[in-house]
Parts: sequence; structure tokens; C-alpha cells
Amino acid sequence: MIIYINEKRFLEDYYENEADLEKVVVTNSKKIFGEKTIYIDVKKKIGKKSTRLKTIPDGYLINCVNPDKPELYIIENELSDKPNLNDHITVQIGRFISAIRTEPMELQSMIVDIIENHPELRQEIENLVIKNFRNAEQAISNIFKENRIRILVIIDSETSDLNKILDIFSSLRPEVIELKRFRNENDSIYIFTEFQEGIEDFSKETKKDIDQIDTIICPAREEGFKEVFIRENRWYAVRISSSIIPQLKYIAMFETAPVSSIRWIGEIKEIKPYKDTGKYEIVLEHKEEITPIKLDSGVKGLAPQSPRYSTIDLIKKAKKISEIW
Repeated sequence: MIIYINEKRFLEDYYENEADLEKVVVTNSKKIFGEKTIYIDVKKKIGKKSTRLKTIPDGYLINCVNPDKPELYIIENELSDKPNLNDHITVQIGRFISAIRTEPMELQSMIVDIIENHPELRQEIENLVIKNFRNAEQAISNIFKENRIRILVIIDSETSDLNKILDIFSSLRPEVIELKRFRNENDSIYIFTEFQEGIEDFSKETKKDIDQIDTIICPAREEGFKEVFIRENRWYAVRISSSIIPQLKYIAMFETAPVSSIRWIGEIKEIKPYKDTGKYEIVLEHKEEITPIKLDSGVKGLAPQSPRYSTIDLIKKAKKISEIW
């Protein structure tokens, strides 16, 4: 792949090894995961002591985008050309899940110990959750009490084989961030899939809590909209963060120009993996046509280019797109 930016030519620069990839992740963690996350670059074994299932994650991520419901992600950094990658990923993810299910208190104690030994981490967590928890330890305790523990794979190329393997893990299916590097003589640029795309935007723009989200808004061109949504009662190849899926009850379709409106909403029956793409298929229970919610005239940046989130109450009250986010 080649990228041109302001007449500068960037060639894809392959990572030398996993340590090279990991260095990029650690150095750019706020850019990759967002300002309301804390990357913990510590390697300690997790898993059941009496078995051979103990393993060492590459790191941990505390996600405070929703400050009253923080999450913990166990991180696995991988290169797609690693020999026996599928076998390795299967074993690693299996051991992560085993640790989450059989030794949660050990994992919790380990994270608390790390925080207590790194005052800067404690302060950073407390700055993000202080309105909802007394201290960082209480926030961590809440993560484990409510079982908000997930797995995140960061890889240089998201392949169909990788997604086929990850689909095996169903309800604890890891999320994936594809992270590519490009270079010219002087500079490096990175291209990556956005972590929890669109979720934080809802909270920023509506001033509402993320746990109020119940609707996904998807952009659609005329041909695909008529063939798939209208005739087949589904919509597919949608990238959705697995953490938000349990909240989603509705889908609203933004028809691109020349319609430039939301005219249809559907009630979601099921969300399931779509082939081996790492994306999802949304199956409808039923759908209905509504009074068009039109794109604001003369305002740039409001038309969704990728999935966005809102609430069905905002959508039913809205007369223009700016009123739903």
C-alpha cells in the first residue's frame, strides 16, 4: 500500500517483531484508544495456579469513556505473519477467558497492586472517575463486581482467518484494532480502526450517559438500502464494538444524497457476526417508516460516514439530524 499526503509518499512499513508493534501501541496509546483510557504497560501472569493455563498478557487497558461503568481490557499484541498464529491466538484467548472466569479475584488483586505501586496511574484513573467512585480501587472493584472485563487484540492486519478464530469465543469475542504503519524518509503515520467507534461521540455531543444508547444509525446508499434493509429485513457488514451490542434495540437508516434523511427505523431481533469480517449483521424484528429527519441545510459534518449512536427517544422527537447527536 502507498499513501500520498501533501505530495509526500508513504510506503507501508512492516513491524520488525511484536516488540516493535508493542512499542508503537504504548507510545501512542492515547491516540489509539482515546484520552479517557489508561494503558497499563505491565506484564504479569494471570490464570489458575493449579493448572497449566497461566499466561502473560501484553498489557491492560482501563476504559473510562463511561465514567460510572469503567471497563478493563486484557491486551494481546500480534503480527499476522506469526507462525502458527491461529493456534497461538486460540490458546492465548482461551487462557485469558479462563483467568476471567476462574480467577477474577486474583486478577483484581493484581490490577490493584499495580495501581498502588504506580501513583501516576492511580491519579490518572481517579481524575476520570472521581465523580462516581471514592478512589481508583473502588473503580477497579466495580469493574470486577459487574464483570466488565474484555479482551482486545491489536494486530497489523485483520484477516478472515483471525476473525474466524475469534468468532469461536462468542459472548467474550475479543475486539480487534488493526494498526498499520507507513513511512517516508522523515516521518511515520499510522492507520488504525477506531476503538469503540462513535460511542464517546454520543456522550460528548448529547451530554447524555453512554448507557442510554439504544439505537445505531447506519449510512446507506440507495441500492443497498432497498435491496438489503427493505427487502431482506437486515443490514450487514457493520463494525460495532462488542461492548455496546447488548444495549442496542433499534437501527435507524440514514439514506445518503440525494435523500439525505432518516426515513426508516427498525427493531433489532439479533446481532451476529457477519462471515469472517470482524463486522456484524443486524437482523430486524420489524421496521417502520417515519416522518423524515432531514440533514441540516448548510451545516457540514453532520451526515454520518460510519455507524453513529443515539436513543430512540431523541430520534422520534427530532426533525433534523443535528437533534439526534
